[in-house]
Amino acid sequence: MGVGNKDCYRTPSSGGHKYAKKEDPGDLVISPKLRKLFPFHVECKHYKRVELFPLWMLGSNAYKKSWKFKLWMEQATRACGYVKKKPGALSPMVVFKANGNSPIMCLLPEKSMRSFPAVRLRFIHLGEVWYATRFDALLKVLVRSCRR
Repeated sequence: MGVGNKDCYRTPSSGGHKYAKKEDPGDLVISPKLRKLFPFHVECKHYKRVELFPLWMLGSNAYKKSWKFKLWMEQATRACGYVKKKPGALSPMVVFKANGNSPIMCLLPEKSMRSFPAVRLRFIHLGEVWYATRFDALLKVLVRSCRR
C-alpha cells in the first residue's frame, strides 16, 4: 500500500481548522487509507528542553517538572475521545522533540499497540500503563507489523 503526501499532512491552524475538527482535531490530517495502519490521534509538541525523568513522577503533584507531560497527554486523550472511551476512538499519541539534536519521542498508552519497540520507558498515567519511546523505533515496529 503506497502512502503519499495527501495521506498525511499538518493540520492547518494546528488542529483548529474547522474541517479538520470534525474528523480529528489533532495536529495531523491522516487519510482513511493510512488510518488503517496508523490509528492514532497525534498531538505534536516542541519544547526548549525535555527531561524524561518527570514521567515517573506524574502521580506526584509535588513534582513541578511533570506539568508539561500531564498537560500534553490530557490534551491528546480528551481531543480524541479516549477518556470517555467513545466507540471507534483513536488512540492518543503525543509526539515531542526538544531543541538541538534530541531524538523525536512519543508517548502512547499500552493498549493501543500489540508490540512495542525494544527500548521504551514504562510509566503510569491516570491508572493506566503508558510508554515513551523513540518515534522512529515505533514507526519501524508499525511497518514490520504491516508487512506480515
